[in-house]
Amino acid sequence: MAMKEQEKVLIYQKAQEYVQTESEAQFKKEIVDALDEHADDELYDRFYTTLSFGTAGMRGVIGGGTNRINPYMVRKVTQGMADYLVSQVANPSV
Repeated sequence: MAMKEQEKVLIYQKAQEYVQTESEAQFKKEIVDALDEHADDELYDRFYTTLSFGTAGMRGVIGGGTNRINPYMVRKVTQGMADYLVSQVANPSV
């Protein structure tokens, strides 16, 4: 798939941001390698969208990227759920 230059810049930016925050070395390495190899199609597939959380939970391929299941995405989903729950209660507490 040939990406437009603007789209490519955005995908590479997302990949670089992901590398800075992913705690799992294996998943981080997958993205660093793809960046080093200029693997545009691979990077596009991993970053063109964010993995969705639906009625069946979070499902997808395990690996590096925002369109994969990994510690980075689990943290994002967990924080999103916590934010939602806090927003539903007048005086939230633990």
